[in-house]
Amino acid sequence: MAVGMPPPLKEGASPEEQINYTNQMQAYWFALQQETNRQSQKATAESNIQKAQHDAIMNMANNMK
Repeated sequence: MAVGMPPPLKEGASPEEQINYTNQMQAYWFALQQETNRQSQKATAESNIQKAQHDAIMNMANNMK
């Protein structure tokens, strides 16, 4: 993930600093969600491949009977 979590907002921060912090946090959470989605898609693809391999082996074994 390219975007790291920003440091905590200082007490008494100006409105501009608060807006900047909010934007940084939104970018952080968006990047985190994107990474989570990428990992989920990868796991789904790997699971589908494993199922296809298993099904092919089972079909081959059943055809030998």
